[in-house]
Amino acid sequence: MIPNLFLIGAQKSGTSYVHNVLTRNGLVSCGKEKEMNFFSKREAHIKQGIDEYLLNFKDSPKSKYLIDSSTSHFQPNNPRIDKNPAKQIYNFNKNAKIFAVIRNPIERYESAYNHHILMGRIEPTDNIDKILDKHLLLNIGRYDESIIQWREYFPQLKILTYDSLCSNPELFFSDLFDFLELNKARKNLVLDFRSNDTQIRFDKKKNPSLTSKIKLTKESKNFLKDYYQESILNLEKLIGQDLSHWIE
Repeated sequence: MIPNLFLIGAQKSGTSYVHNVLTRNGLVSCGKEKEMNFFSKREAHIKQGIDEYLLNFKDSPKSKYLIDSSTSHFQPNNPRIDKNPAKQIYNFNKNAKIFAVIRNPIERYESAYNHHILMGRIEPTDNIDKILDKHLLLNIGRYDESIIQWREYFPQLKILTYDSLCSNPELFFSDLFDFLELNKARKNLVLDFRSNDTQIRFDKKKNPSLTSKIKLTKESKNFLKDYYQESILNLEKLIGQDLSHWIE
C-alpha cells in the first residue's frame, strides 16, 4: 500500500493535532516520520528515491488510509515543475485524498515567527515589530494561490479551518470524516490532548530569555491585514466562506 491521504498544510494551523487525532485513534495509518517532505523539496529527491520514501511506510498497520502529513507541500508560486508538489503527488497517486487546514494568516505568521525563534532561525525580540519575508513566513499565508495550484490536479481538495477546529472540534472531525467516508469514526473519539504547543515548547527551553511567545505589534498586525486582504477576499470565493473576521 502506498500513501493515499495527504494532509498538505498549512504550517502552524493545527495540522500536528489533526494528524495525531487520526493516527492515535487508529483511523488512519502513518509512517515512521510524520513529514517526509519528499514531494516538496528537491534535495529530498536527490538524497532518496521513491523506494526509500516508501520504506518509511513499510511497517505501517493496515487501514483504509496511509497518511503523509508534510505541510511543506502547501507552498504557492513555485515555478519549477520538479518542485510542484501537487503535480508530483498526482503522478504518484492520482486517486489520493488531499486536505488542508488553514488559519488566519496573521495569527499563523505570529505562530510561525515564534516557531522559528525556538528553532534558532530568528533572533528573540520583545515583540514582532518588523515583518520578515524569510522562511516563507509571508508566502505560506497566501492560501488562495496554493489552493488554485492544488485544485488544478485535485479538484476535490478539502479545505478546513483552524477556527472551526478550535470552536467545535467534534463538528470539524465530522466534516473531515464525511470527506474521507469514515462513517464509523465518530464514536469514542479521543480529542483531549495537545500537539506541538508553542508555549509548552517555550516552557521547556533552558534559555531564560525564551520564556513566552511574543506578539505582533499593532503596526505589524495592521501591515499584515493590508498585505493579506486581497488574498483573503479571493480565498472567500474559492472556499465559499466568510472570512472577514480575519482582517477586522
